[in-house]
Amino acid sequence: MAEVRFVHALDSRRHALAALASHGLAIRVPSLIAQLNLRGGSDDLVKGFERASLDLPLATSVGTTATAGAWTSLALGPDEWLLVGPEAQKTAVIDGLTAGLQDDHASIVDVSFNRVAIDIGGPNALQLLAALSPLSSAAAAKPACAETLMAKAQVVLQFPGGGADFRVFVRASFAGYLADVIADAAPFLSGGLPADRLAGRSYRRGVASLESSP
Repeated sequence: MAEVRFVHALDSRRHALAALASHGLAIRVPSLIAQLNLRGGSDDLVKGFERASLDLPLATSVGTTATAGAWTSLALGPDEWLLVGPEAQKTAVIDGLTAGLQDDHASIVDVSFNRVAIDIGGPNALQLLAALSPLSSAAAAKPACAETLMAKAQVVLQFPGGGADFRVFVRASFAGYLADVIADAAPFLSGGLPADRLAGRSYRRGVASLESSP
């Protein structure tokens, strides 16, 4: 039987992204992260967590996050959460939640292979955020999350709060495009290029990259 090997969508761009440190960006591409989409009422989910004896967090308001141990929940909507944590614990968490929520109107879907994560930090991280998305640096002031666009690619952003670091979850099919946009924008972050011109330039570069890929 042929061996099945997981190939990360950004394996070929890790070196190029790491090299952006010279432009004030500290970028890291984590390995596979467990991502579970939860749908249902918050009361049902909390009770399900308790029945399953799982110490999992549940953010209480849309756009907020909550963390317990190695797991964080991102409240994407009034009845939708993205639960992220270690891949090694995923199966146990899914099994526990499935048992704990079997009598409730709730769903758990493993979307770990849907999006890849890009961790962005460094002195120019928030300038990059403002240039490529509708959000400003104020978004990073406290723990939060947002579904938005970066260079016209749909993303989920996670802000740990209290600093310039943030995490981007982008669909695997658009990960290379977004990485190329970021790489193209990086040299101009300290050069005074207006954000709208920077975003437009980087978007065109990214589209060219996407169209040239097999």
